Amino acid sequence: MEAVIAGVSFDEKQRWLQKGDECRHLEPKVFSLLTALLSANGALVTRDELIKQVWQGRIVGEGAINRTVSLLRGHFSALGCENVIETVPTQGYRLTAEVIYPEAADTAPADMNKAVTADGENILPESHHPAGTNKVKFISGLGTLILIISLLLWLLLTKFSEQQLQPLIGEPVISLEGWEYFVSATADGELILYHHRDKDNQVKVYLYDSRSHESRLLLQDVQATLSPDGTKVAYLSKERAAKEKAGPEQSTTNDACFVRLYTLATKETQTLFQCRKWPSRLAWGADNQLYYNQRSSKSYPYQVFSFDINTRAIRQISMPKGHSNLKGDFDFTYNPLTGQLAVLRYKNEQETELLLFAGEQNRHSEPVVHALPLRVTALAWQAHKAQLLLVSGEGIYTFAPESERLTLAGQIGKKINSLAVINHLGQEQILVSETRAASEIFRYDINVGSQTLWQTSSRLELLPRIVDETAALLSTRYKSHHLWLVEENKASLLEVDLPFELEFSRYEFSADGKKILLSKFGAVFEIDIEKQSYSRLLPESTQAYVVNYGDNNDVIYSSTRSGQWQLWQYRRDSGKHRQLTVRGGYSGRVKDGALYFTKFNQGGLWRKPLDGQGALESGEEQLVIEDFPLINWLNWQLLADRVYFYRPASGIWQYQLTEQQETLVMAKPDNFVHQFAVSPDHKQLYWVKQKPVAGDIYRYSFLESH
Repeated sequence: MEAVIAGVSFDEKQRWLQKGDECRHLEPKVFSLLTALLSANGALVTRDELIKQVWQGRIVGEGAINRTVSLLRGHFSALGCENVIETVPTQGYRLTAEVIYPEAADTAPADMNKAVTADGENILPESHHPAGTNKVKFISGLGTLILIISLLLWLLLTKFSEQQLQPLIGEPVISLEGWEYFVSATADGELILYHHRDKDNQVKVYLYDSRSHESRLLLQDVQATLSPDGTKVAYLSKERAAKEKAGPEQSTTNDACFVRLYTLATKETQTLFQCRKWPSRLAWGADNQLYYNQRSSKSYPYQVFSFDINTRAIRQISMPKGHSNLKGDFDFTYNPLTGQLAVLRYKNEQETELLLFAGEQNRHSEPVVHALPLRVTALAWQAHKAQLLLVSGEGIYTFAPESERLTLAGQIGKKINSLAVINHLGQEQILVSETRAASEIFRYDINVGSQTLWQTSSRLELLPRIVDETAALLSTRYKSHHLWLVEENKASLLEVDLPFELEFSRYEFSADGKKILLSKFGAVFEIDIEKQSYSRLLPESTQAYVVNYGDNNDVIYSSTRSGQWQLWQYRRDSGKHRQLTVRGGYSGRVKDGALYFTKFNQGGLWRKPLDGQGALESGEEQLVIEDFPLINWLNWQLLADRVYFYRPASGIWQYQLTEQQETLVMAKPDNFVHQFAVSPDHKQLYWVKQKPVAGDIYRYSFLESH
């Protein structure tokens, strides 16, 4: 089937949407959803019908349906088409866009884009019905049959396999009060190492014996991993040394990171080497080899290194590209059977790259890179197979690198922090550590110095924003991340049918509090609160990340399309873009004809004047606040003549631009996650407090033995 939907060409055989030179490949479920909506010819397709057609009758949650619809909307949105799919609350969806089906005969345009003009208007192709004989009809019918058979075979052999889910049987293994996380184990699962954080935020590392069901305390305040043979533990530890500055209130601490080895039999500790920055992951390789990741600073991505315990040699394995990918290579695992090192590289919120490095004999070879249409968060090699288990959302997938076959193996129903694969008594089992996080928002009276609980739930309450009488926050109290408006301390859901999952997205109110600005996938969106609708201001090609309102509702945004992070201005009256910074810029606000901004890899708050048309005047940029840590990249405020920002060692500060004086507004509270907002009258400060994280370790078994 070929169709033109709102000026966008849909090729069923190739499974893509195309407009002009831009093409969007559809994920398997998204493809099935679109064909189901097209088959309905504009009629309502209920959720039950979608489950039957798209998920073959399997039981799936609302989140899976919503995410698939959001992905399809996102593809159309990226091609400049909005409002293609209508949501009928509590019922289902319908395709509302105009659909044209070009003739499939030999007179149909070879390029479907010829049926669409440059300005997006649809042009109906001329109808042509040639006289046919029985022979022609037979050949045509045979060709159609061959096409159908080929399509079915292609569907069966597609890389992304949507087979029936393998049922998973889960059972809790370790359930303490608090949070168990970062699990590792021996190959047979007899020994399990895990971390435990209690209600007082004390971190302890335990070794669990599966035979006696007893846990033994090994280490404290470290991050550790168990060797595959269960004889040693490699771990990361910190040593702190205070460094005094001008006064005691400005003292800082420098953390020295060390990688150490603990031998279980002798209880001896050996220092291996000092790491420059704290790695996010540590894993065992083969023959006394360790893998870890590290970055030179917070403004650079993580890279993977190896350390040979015998020779003390350190070798860099990977080298991520790009300035915007801070996560870089964030997880990895070694396969002792094949000698392969699998590395996960963050690409964006919808895609991940899998890098496969060959064994030590091919240490200088380039990795094989696989593009995964998922946001993968953890991985492990499957027991006795050259196949990987991947975690995405609440699902576990299998991936066979040779065939590039990606299969959904099962739904866990939990947010997975880490996983390990064991083979116990001939049966493959998966150990997973889950994470249950929650937070709440307090309101602090700046004049009185007292605070009250403002918003709380059993889920996440994040990113408060205040303008005039309007307040908002990001919360997961309903399904997933949604925007909530707050009046008289009572929150109500802002029901806007966005073309994507909101997840953790920073946003900003307009000056009148009637609109909200945010970015997603490089595009810029604006929400009309009164109409409960949205518009797409800038496309994905803008590569926008941090977005703020400027003068006259113009948009100030950061982008890397010039090669590094710079600030840009989008003027709505002319539709033109102007680069505002040349020496780096990450988030910016305009006041009294000047741009105040932060930089991506350099601390400080900076200022540079603008001319009457919003362009930068000649002259050097000025450093306004020197002790302005990088943690304020995104979460700082400019209200009237005052700048509000955060210093991790002390709390939230106010800097008066006219008097050039700073004052501590609120001392750093316990469990503060450096998200805050100050009311326009400077009287109230809203801040986010993290509740104790909880989570247990579960064991899942496939019914079929591997």
